[in-house]
Amino acid sequence: MSGQDKNTINNPMMEQLMAMLNNLSNNIIDINKNMNNNMNSLKTDMIKDNQDFNERFEALYEKSRLSSRASSRVTSPK
Repeated sequence: MSGQDKNTINNPMMEQLMAMLNNLSNNIIDINKNMNNNMNSLKTDMIKDNQDFNERFEALYEKSRLSSRASSRVTSPK
C-alpha cells in the first residue's frame, strides 16, 4: 500500500471511523428528538394540571364566597 492510499477515505479503518461517527450523529439526533418530544409532553401536562388546579380553586373560592355571603344574611332570632 502506498503512502497516498493511507490518506484516502477508502482506507478500511477510516471507513469504520466514519461509520462510527455517522452512527453517533444519528444517535444524537434521535436523542434530541426524543428529548424534545418528552419536554413537549411535560409542558402539555403541566399546562393541563395548571388549568385543572385553577378550575378547582375558582370553584372552591366561589363556594366559599357564596357560603360567607349566605351566613352574613342570616338574622339572629330576637
